[in-house]
Amino acid sequence: MEKIKVSAFCGFHYNAATTLQIRYIKREFEKMGIPFKLYIFDNKKTKEKNVVSCKGNKIKASFSLFKKLLKDDSNIFWIIKASPYTGFPALFASFLKRKKTCVLIDDYEKAITTKRHGRLQGFVMGFIEKFVIKKSDGVICASKFLYKKFFDKKKRKNGKYKLIPFGIPTERFKNAKNIRKELGYLKKDKVLFYIGSLTKDADVDLAIEALAHGLKKNKNLKLLVVGGGEALEKFKNYAKEKNVSKNVKFTNWINFEEVPNYIFSSDICLMPMKNMEIDEGRCPMKLLEYIAAEKIIIGGSIGMVKYFLPKKLLCKPEDGKALGNKIIEVLQNKELQRLSIKNCKEWKKKHDLKNASKEYYEVMKNLI
Repeated sequence: MEKIKVSAFCGFHYNAATTLQIRYIKREFEKMGIPFKLYIFDNKKTKEKNVVSCKGNKIKASFSLFKKLLKDDSNIFWIIKASPYTGFPALFASFLKRKKTCVLIDDYEKAITTKRHGRLQGFVMGFIEKFVIKKSDGVICASKFLYKKFFDKKKRKNGKYKLIPFGIPTERFKNAKNIRKELGYLKKDKVLFYIGSLTKDADVDLAIEALAHGLKKNKNLKLLVVGGGEALEKFKNYAKEKNVSKNVKFTNWINFEEVPNYIFSSDICLMPMKNMEIDEGRCPMKLLEYIAAEKIIIGGSIGMVKYFLPKKLLCKPEDGKALGNKIIEVLQNKELQRLSIKNCKEWKKKHDLKNASKEYYEVMKNLI
């Protein structure tokens, strides 16, 4: 069999969640002796070996990517997300060079585009998404929802479609340290944790609502919100509206390397989810990091949160009060706390990045 050589492309910056997962996979592939190039759309230069940065705006970067792929000696072009910026250059280059393509879909792009930009843009993105998926030789779905959404019985028979959730980044938390004192928390405080980009459609409002509801029964609750974005002030104002500003700490953006310390210093990690197709389709990186840190995790019963967490740690999605009630229930129940930590340990053993990478490798091997 021909030796596998992979070139993957991700249309996000270097430390974005999806890019981070592929960086982990790249490292695991290289440990197996498989050449792996990673093209990213980022203006910042990186020193990491074999990472090629596509600088400039995305249209220029797409042309740049296409030119690079015409000279690329890999035999598999791996498209991360079915976007026009990475999908089209890869498909055209693979056709000209007779290379195999594989697409990884970890979001329902049509639903996201519709939500943020309107129906017309959503329709166009949906067309592109289906086109890239249909024309790719292999399709990896990161969530059960996406697997069912783009399921094709004929193509499943020959192994084209595969469900592989993102791998759990265990190594990232080996040297995590407790920084509660530096953050100003006392021993009696029960720190709830939320991390994410604070865009206008972020679900941190549900975490704030859960805090407000939970404070009625436990005055020691605190909420730590890590992340920044266009809606940061909006959520700060929402915390004021709910009269919980004194109990919420917004860090804004922090150094990527420091994130494990913040997660490690919390008591309960939250996965508040909204009842929509976007959240159904995601395989959130933060959930996998919470598992890697062996934290108590509570979330809305939807999508991959429902896949990874026991039923007893789930609550109704898009319901801040239900999330608040579940927080109080878990704080009062040692058995539920142990259940969460046991669940994390089991998932780490079953689906860490090394195991997930082996599954990705099997897909690539079958393509050639």
